[in-house]
Amino acid sequence: MANEIELKLAFPAEALDAIRSHPLIVHAPRKGEPRVLDNTYFDTPELTLHAARIAIRTRRMGNTVLQTVKCAAESVGGLSSRPEWEQPFNKAFDFSAVDIKPVRKMLQGLSAQLVPVFTTVFHRETRIVQPVPEVCILVMIDTGKIIANGRETTICEVELELAQGGADDLQNFAITLAQDLPLIPFDLSKAQRGYQLFCMEEIKPTRFGKTPVQMGWTPLQAFRAIAMQAESGWLANLHGALASNDPEFIHQFRVALRRLKSLIKACKPILPADFIKRWSETFSMLTDVSGATRDLDVLRETILQPMLCSESESAIEPLMRRSLKECEQTRESAKAALTRLPHGVILLTFNRELHRLNETTPCKALPAFARKQLNRLHARARRRLDAVLQNPSSAMVHRLRIAFKNLRYNNEFFAPLFAESANNNFNKTLSELQDELGFLHDLDVALKQVDAWAIDDPELHEARLHIEQWHAERAAKAMSRICTGARALLAEHTPWQKTPKPA
Repeated sequence: MANEIELKLAFPAEALDAIRSHPLIVHAPRKGEPRVLDNTYFDTPELTLHAARIAIRTRRMGNTVLQTVKCAAESVGGLSSRPEWEQPFNKAFDFSAVDIKPVRKMLQGLSAQLVPVFTTVFHRETRIVQPVPEVCILVMIDTGKIIANGRETTICEVELELAQGGADDLQNFAITLAQDLPLIPFDLSKAQRGYQLFCMEEIKPTRFGKTPVQMGWTPLQAFRAIAMQAESGWLANLHGALASNDPEFIHQFRVALRRLKSLIKACKPILPADFIKRWSETFSMLTDVSGATRDLDVLRETILQPMLCSESESAIEPLMRRSLKECEQTRESAKAALTRLPHGVILLTFNRELHRLNETTPCKALPAFARKQLNRLHARARRRLDAVLQNPSSAMVHRLRIAFKNLRYNNEFFAPLFAESANNNFNKTLSELQDELGFLHDLDVALKQVDAWAIDDPELHEARLHIEQWHAERAAKAMSRICTGARALLAEHTPWQKTPKPA
């Protein structure tokens, strides 16, 4: 069995010549001649292997056919390590070399049911790069397509495979390449993409589920695991935002970055000051790039759409036209700005720095650390609620919204440490209140945007009045629910005061 450590990077097709001519690649010796790899992936009709995260393929290279078995590995920031077994294929599958017994037994039991599912056909050229004498990296440039069910999608990838050295060396080399080339880490394998194509699955925005935190971890271990989960969502939604016009990709891209920024603030006591400053600023910059797009999407979907098919429809028609035009222009500008950013360098550097973090403070029990941070955020939320009760201005409401958001994120981060039912109920109510606060913020931002447009388009003044009047009742009810519900929620015993789950 080989344990393959590789890093996959995607690139736009038009960057191929620049990649081939990069000094670190063009001067590196070739490993063999460029060749076309014709791969067929097999599974049962029920896709049993896919469900078990196992891939079987045959690869034809000239007169040679190889059989490969791969077990899936977690991939974060494009970097993955997975067990792999490769051997000659002679008309029938042979799994005797698979030395993980449960895997071998499963494959042997399914052997008679295996059928072709999809194919990948791509041109591969391989270079051998030695950045320093003790490090050797295979650089494989793959261009081609994946074919399934009469549909196809393109392959434009650089795979870096570690032949000698450590994972850090692989990341360092990738960062060097990404400084000059539009390379972005890519977590999906060709097999995963093939199954998506076979099942006719459209890519969907990635949302965040339960965090992987475990009792017995140190605070730094928990920080790293939560950050890596958020990084995966950041990367997946970035690829979606660059390839699709679905506004939810932009939204979830921003959510991933906000969660990371909130996590860094909560874990400030255990993180280096320069790490906190650098990455907080970076996440703010990335979030701001798409902020105007998100605000206009919300204006149309949350504020204007509910007013259609009402007596106000004709009054807001000029605003609908203006907002559509602005949305299209802003979305194009945001996508262009996103495309220009050095995402590869940013993602790879963040992943590398995550793994380089060391315990620099005395280790505290994770539940006690989590309680302290959550109590701090809870106290801040109570102070900001008091400020809203005294002065319910839009600025004060926005500050309360941010406090609630940070409290909810961090309660989700550390939820596996505490009583599940109490935590779920607390977060459910907190999320409902945050939605109300979000509506008030969205309405305020929308009205300010319309005010700005109305300076050179007086026709929009009437639309602005209709918006304010139409949403007035809902805004009043939202404020009432916030004041009553938030006061009750923040006065209750918090779920993180419960006895932690046993290890």
